[in-house]
Amino acid sequence: MKRLLRMLVLCLVSGLLMSCTHLYLYMGDHGTYELKRCNVDLDPGHMTELVHLNKGGATWYLFVDSDPPRMFWHGEKAGTDYPVFWSDLDGSNVKHTTIRGLRRMYLDPDNDRIVYEVLSSGIYILRAKNYTQFGTNEFTELCTSAYPFSKIVVNPNNCGKIYWIETRETEECYLRELDIVTGTMTERINSVDHPFVKKIWRMMIDPGSHYVYWSQNLIGSVDDMVARANYIDGSGYEPWIYNLPGESLLASYPSQIAIDYVENRLYWADMNMNWIASAKMSGQTIEDRDFRVLVHYPLDQQTNGPNYHPTSIVLARIKGCMRDASVDIESTSHNTNHLPPDYKPPVADPGFVYPFE
Repeated sequence: MKRLLRMLVLCLVSGLLMSCTHLYLYMGDHGTYELKRCNVDLDPGHMTELVHLNKGGATWYLFVDSDPPRMFWHGEKAGTDYPVFWSDLDGSNVKHTTIRGLRRMYLDPDNDRIVYEVLSSGIYILRAKNYTQFGTNEFTELCTSAYPFSKIVVNPNNCGKIYWIETRETEECYLRELDIVTGTMTERINSVDHPFVKKIWRMMIDPGSHYVYWSQNLIGSVDDMVARANYIDGSGYEPWIYNLPGESLLASYPSQIAIDYVENRLYWADMNMNWIASAKMSGQTIEDRDFRVLVHYPLDQQTNGPNYHPTSIVLARIKGCMRDASVDIESTSHNTNHLPPDYKPPVADPGFVYPFE
C-alpha cells in the first residue's frame, strides 16, 4: 500500500512539474561566441553553454520557438549568402540552411516561419520563409522599399503585423507597420515629430499597452537608457531605465530587449556593463520598476579568462523543467555540442530535407 501511494505521489509531482511552465532566457555571448541559457524561475544566474560558435555574427540574431521546440540563430556571411542555424533547445542536433542575400531576420513562431530582408538590384525586399521551405528557393514576398528594413519585429499577438525602422539618406527615421493580411503599410511615427525615433537601437512591441520599448546607447552618455513610447502615435515618450546624476550606472550600451508578457517584465543585455538586467513594465519611478541584474560578468573578473560579452537575448516559456549539465559562468565548459572547426556555410540545396517532421 505504501509503495502504491509513493508511486501515485511521484506521478502527481512529475505531472505537475511537466505541466507548469518555466521562463528560460537564451543569450548570445559575442565575447566567447557561445549561445547559453538559464532558467529564470529556478536559477537565474546559472548559465549553461549550449553551442560554441566559430564566428561571432550569430550572436546578434537569436530566436526561440517553443512549438516546435527549436533555437534559431544567424550565421557568418559567406559571399552574398547567410546561413540560418537551428537546434534543439539544449543546443544539440544542430542543422542549417542558406538564404541567398539575407541581411536581417526575425522569427514569426506563431506561423512557423522567419521574416527576413534581402537586397537585390538596389531594392530592399521583405520576405517570409516557412520552416518547410528551408533549403528551397520558395518564399513569400511581403513588400519592397528603397530603404532598409531595420530593427524588424513581429507583433506577438499573431495578428499579421510587422514593424521596422526605416532610415533615409537625410537621416530621417520612420517606424513603419505592415499588415500582412491586407498588404497595407502604415507610417506610425517619425523622427521629425518625435526625435527619439532616431535613437532606437533594438526594440520590442507590447501590443497590450501599444508601447514600443527600445534600447538607445552612446556608451556612457546620459542618453544611454531603455525607453518607451506609444507606437501608434508617438505619445507617452518616457525614459524607463536611465542613469541618475551621481548614482551608479544602470545603463551603458543596452542592446537587445526581450519581454516576458506573462509577468510584464523587460529584460535586456547591456554590452558595456556586461550584464543582463530586468525591470517591471509598470511603476512611476525607477525604484517602483524593480530594476534587477539577472546575470553579471564583472570586467575585473575577466582579466585572466574569457571575455564574456552578452549581446542578444530572447525569452521562452516552456512546459516542464529542462535538465542541463549546468556550467557556472566562471567555469570552463566541456559541452560537446559545437560546430566543426572547419565548418563552411553550404549553398542552398533544393533537395534539402526539412528535419522537424
